[in-house]
Amino acid sequence: KEIEEARKNEDSLTGVPSGFTNLDRLTGGWQKSDLVIVAARPGMGKTAFTLSLARNAAVDFNRPVAFFSLEMSAQQLVKRLISSEAELPAEKIIKGQLAEHEWIQMVK
Repeated sequence: KEIEEARKNEDSLTGVPSGFTNLDRLTGGWQKSDLVIVAARPGMGKTAFTLSLARNAAVDFNRPVAFFSLEMSAQQLVKRLISSEAELPAEKIIKGQLAEHEWIQMVK
C-alpha cells in the first residue's frame, strides 16, 4: 500500500519536510518510524541544526516534535530557539545583555 501511494505521489516527499530541500530529496522527509541521531565534534553546529529541523517540523508543518539533548537543559534549548527566531545572538539573551531595540525585536 505504501509503495502504491509513493508511486502515485508526484512529489518525492513522502514524510514531513525538514525544511532543508537537499536533505528532503535524500530522505523523502521524516517518516513515522524515524529516529534521528546527530553526532559530531563539539562546536560543529549540531544543536543549531537540529533545533532548526525541530522548529521547521513544529512551526512550519504543524507536526509534534520530541527533542532530546544530552548536553543542554530545556531552558538552554528554549533560549537558543528564541535566539534563532528573533535573529539575536544567544549569548546576549543568556546574559541578559539586550539593548532596548533588541528586546523589542525579541518579544515580537
